[in-house]
Amino acid sequence: MTEYTLIRESGEPARVRVELPRVPLEDDVVNGGPMFAGRMLHALQRGHVSVDSNVDEWELRDFHLLRDLAERLGVIAAEPQEELCRNCSEPFVVDPRDAPLEPLLERRDPPDEMPERLAQPVDGVLALSLVPVRVARARPFWTALGAPELILDARILQSMGVVSLTTARGLVEDPKRLASRIRDGSELLWDVVQAAYDRVNYPLRASVPHRCEACEAIHDVPSPSTRETWVSPRALSAIDGGVEPGEFPSPEEFGLLADALRDEIYDKRGIAEIPLVVDFGVPPVDGSGEPLLGCYVADDLDPDATDAFQIFVYYETFRRMFEDFAYDVDIELYETIDHEVEHHLHHLAGHDPMHEEELREVDRDLERTYGTRAVAAEQRAEQRRLWTFLLGGILVIAGVVALGVALGLFPE
Repeated sequence: MTEYTLIRESGEPARVRVELPRVPLEDDVVNGGPMFAGRMLHALQRGHVSVDSNVDEWELRDFHLLRDLAERLGVIAAEPQEELCRNCSEPFVVDPRDAPLEPLLERRDPPDEMPERLAQPVDGVLALSLVPVRVARARPFWTALGAPELILDARILQSMGVVSLTTARGLVEDPKRLASRIRDGSELLWDVVQAAYDRVNYPLRASVPHRCEACEAIHDVPSPSTRETWVSPRALSAIDGGVEPGEFPSPEEFGLLADALRDEIYDKRGIAEIPLVVDFGVPPVDGSGEPLLGCYVADDLDPDATDAFQIFVYYETFRRMFEDFAYDVDIELYETIDHEVEHHLHHLAGHDPMHEEELREVDRDLERTYGTRAVAAEQRAEQRRLWTFLLGGILVIAGVVALGVALGLFPE
């Protein structure tokens, strides 16, 4: 039996003891019928996972961290997850057993809170209120998810923690009226409820990192491998803001927009002509595996060359971001080009504090993804590789000099 310390979302540590079964549990049948997370409940019942308190009293956001841990350790079976790279579209398969444990066990970010009001009203609904629920309260919803069809009624919404809707006519709190309002609403309204449930009950650290072998982009794949609800990009836009989803500019339109913004920004900044390249291929990624929106390139070896300074913007990064969360393309592209121009101005001044801060942010992102200890170990390994390379070079040079002296090519 192995013991782990899991920091719950409240900051309270929980001691978790794990004894691996012969094969990962995959039976979700509870009380004669399928139930969401049934295999995790079996793992607890059979003692493969144990804690010092009654898990039925745990909030779901802590229970799902425990379920995530059980998947990563191979206590319960994970559902196969085949994904497409968000940067180059190459397929990849996620195996949670390869995921690091440190960033899951240690809380690094505060809970992700729902905003008080929706950024965009949906079906006349201005605000949606949900509260975190405990495992015992969630069971009716989990049981309903095992049925051939989910029948949305007051009991299910209470099991999900839905408290109220705010409309232009007032507050809707009665459970039956709530169920009727959501059931009779549009598909988007139900999607917003699902996205809000996911946000309230799944911590930010519940994700498995995966680096694409083709382009080096790092993905935060939501974990555990199954969740109760589906989160649509349109629902996120309604909750958090963004423009109404529409058509993203074609490559030709994007190029013309970039040229127009370039002229405006260069004139405002008072800089000479710097080539602006719109790249339509697979974007490069930064040190944290994030696809670049833009970058600034300076050739210090030949600063007088016509292309000594260049700014790149990457069409595909803008396009894929728009698919996930609709935004104002003009504003985002303007800010990206202006940001790269700032890098140019700092470079000419001989010091670029923005670049230094970006490097620090890369380290913080990597620590959130892989854990502080893992990043520190990789940095130490990189330093050892660098010193080994430098030492090897010094030894080679020393050998050449010694050979030259022996042959009389160099004076002693």
